[in-house]
Amino acid sequence: MQDFNVKRFCLLSILTFIAALSSGGDSFAGRVGAAYGPDEVKNTLKELSKQFPASEAVIITDSLAVTLHQDGRIDRRVHRFVALFTDDAVHRYGDPRVLFNASKQRLSVKRARVYMREGKIVDTRKNGINQTTPVALASAADYTPWQETVVTHVGIEKPCIAELWYAITDKEPFMPACSGVEFFSEDDPVLERVVQVTVPPRAKLVHAELNGAPAPTVTNKGRTYTWTMKRIEASRSVRGSVDPIEYLPAVIYSNEENWSAPMERIARWFDVATRNRDFAVDPLGGVEKKSDDAACAVEIQRKAAGVVKGVEAPFAQFELEPRDAERVYDTSYGDSFDRAVLLGALLKEEGYQPYPVLVSRGRMDVEGLPPALELFDRILIAVPIDGVPLLLDPTKPYERPPELSLPGASFLCSAAESSIKVNGPLKKKNIDSLELDISFDGSDLVCRGKAELEGVFSPYWIIRGTDGELERYLEKRAHSLLGGNKSIIEGAELVSCNIEKLNRDDVALGFELVVKDLLEGKDRLYIDLPEPIDQSAGGLDDIDITGSEAKAPFGVIPQRCVTSVRISKPAGWRFAALPWSDSQTGDVGAIKTLSKRESDELVSVKREIVLKAGFVSVSAYRELRSLIVADKIGTIVLEKE
Repeated sequence: MQDFNVKRFCLLSILTFIAALSSGGDSFAGRVGAAYGPDEVKNTLKELSKQFPASEAVIITDSLAVTLHQDGRIDRRVHRFVALFTDDAVHRYGDPRVLFNASKQRLSVKRARVYMREGKIVDTRKNGINQTTPVALASAADYTPWQETVVTHVGIEKPCIAELWYAITDKEPFMPACSGVEFFSEDDPVLERVVQVTVPPRAKLVHAELNGAPAPTVTNKGRTYTWTMKRIEASRSVRGSVDPIEYLPAVIYSNEENWSAPMERIARWFDVATRNRDFAVDPLGGVEKKSDDAACAVEIQRKAAGVVKGVEAPFAQFELEPRDAERVYDTSYGDSFDRAVLLGALLKEEGYQPYPVLVSRGRMDVEGLPPALELFDRILIAVPIDGVPLLLDPTKPYERPPELSLPGASFLCSAAESSIKVNGPLKKKNIDSLELDISFDGSDLVCRGKAELEGVFSPYWIIRGTDGELERYLEKRAHSLLGGNKSIIEGAELVSCNIEKLNRDDVALGFELVVKDLLEGKDRLYIDLPEPIDQSAGGLDDIDITGSEAKAPFGVIPQRCVTSVRISKPAGWRFAALPWSDSQTGDVGAIKTLSKRESDELVSVKREIVLKAGFVSVSAYRELRSLIVADKIGTIVLEKE
């Protein structure tokens, strides 16, 4: 592979490159060619728009070259050419932002250029390259060494070809390892994507290819590894889709042979950052040691989550040493690693022995993969309770065990502990059942209900206290208990409630709601078929079903949700309409609705939805969408006689 640093580009080569792709030809990257002119640019754009008529942009070539030096410094060089056809494409690529650590690294923009259709070439000048603090870090001073350089492509007009070529070099050894996860797919079609990693003499590079990524070619006496992939379809994830690591072509690499070194490093950092706990008296105020150590740990977690504002760190935070716990508390902000440190310090102060646990970003077994910390997207704190680890998420107040919403994820912890194997909701029963008995007392609606919640739906940690937690829990969910009719929601009053069963994975509740004067002045009443209490905990509300087609697979927690409603009509009223009795079954799951007129005075409606597939492929999306849509439909209508 030729050196990207001396890449010289001829637009005429694009046409040759496009033709060569269909016959397996080599990349034009680095190729020297004849002079270009307006015809070559125009013809290139025309050819690309013909081959990709529905695309807003086409990435012609995108190359990343990573070099690890003998002393530990790392260079990263990026060179990209993109054809832009729409205003949205110009918006997305016209002002690229390059993140780097200004105190530890140098950024050099080699070239930022636009090739116009009529042949004009516009280079970005120095005043078009501006360094700024990322928005996410604007109020987090300790993180501001991380800067973004905005490269403004001056005079850009569609259609055109935009070129960006830059290098980030370490001023001194900065990162503890040279590792990464690089994807070949983008939001737009890619003609060619090249990833190249070079290591020093006698150094090793471990690597793995996922989801159809190509094997590398090895040159330079075994020091340089180059992965090249061509003709890659666009892939855009949406809300609820699984992490790209589960389905997009990617290469993982590292100069560390296994997970021992990075996990030992994280354990050491965590230990150092949690040693100073003199500050802990203030945030722990009011915490009383309880006989149930788990309950005390959860209370500490809730306090820790409430005293620090979360910062969405744009950098690879698990690869860098966290701040001291006292500093995190004093500044009142932190990324997830810093917040884990704060929680760990508070737990240690109360006598616990917490340790950090990294959670993989996808459903995969990371232990056999190269040790790249980009494979993880969150950190939990494990607290041994009677020999069993209680997992705490440092970023949000504790409501449910966080592992329940992470089906199939890998959990890696510090070297002093063995890996935590959590089956999660794939192996647990996740059942959400609601029974409602609705009647009328004059013009008042009276609703008596029972809810049974198991697995991921269990509200054990939300309602287990005695200070009104159950009442607040049910009052917040009154809208779902009586369907979507606002006239009911606004007047619903919780009359009574009780806990019938209270186990961590299995809770049963009883309650009574009253809506005063609901029938007053009405000739018709609509009652939407309610969904079970906290059905959103199963993750269905997180799935974007607005599109008729899917570009990415979805992750679903296997679950069974049941709603049973019995309604006795008020005197002088009749049932005008009931939800249709219907059913559908497929590979993803099933849904069944059964409406029945028990008598002239009483009707019953039962709906059950079962989702059995944890991974929903793109081809199965329509079935999943159909199930979710069907679960949202159903209204009981009463009319005055």
